[in-house]
Amino acid sequence: MTKKTNINAAVFHAEDIIEALTQAPVDAAPLTAGQRVVAKTAVSSRQTVDAHQLSSLYALLAYAAHEQQVLQETVQAIVEAQFGVRHISAIKATDFSRVVSFIADLRVDQRIN
Repeated sequence: MTKKTNINAAVFHAEDIIEALTQAPVDAAPLTAGQRVVAKTAVSSRQTVDAHQLSSLYALLAYAAHEQQVLQETVQAIVEAQFGVRHISAIKATDFSRVVSFIADLRVDQRIN
């Protein structure tokens, strides 16, 4: 499997879990569509990246820093500022794909100058 396939599989799995968590119990009144959206948003917005995703982010940060001949801490600080977190480990799981794309497209010299 490619990394993109693995990421897509993880995203689909996470969506299945969120959907299961937002379903009402059998003996309770069913949730309205609006209630499901609110519940799904609440569940997904508080979850940060897992250990595997964090490891991938650190590897990508190191690669981007090496390729651009800057410190990894510089690239990490730019990402943290862009996504409004105090530390890379606080990145929301729902933002993982956006963070990967951001790092891949990042040109530090254009950001700093």
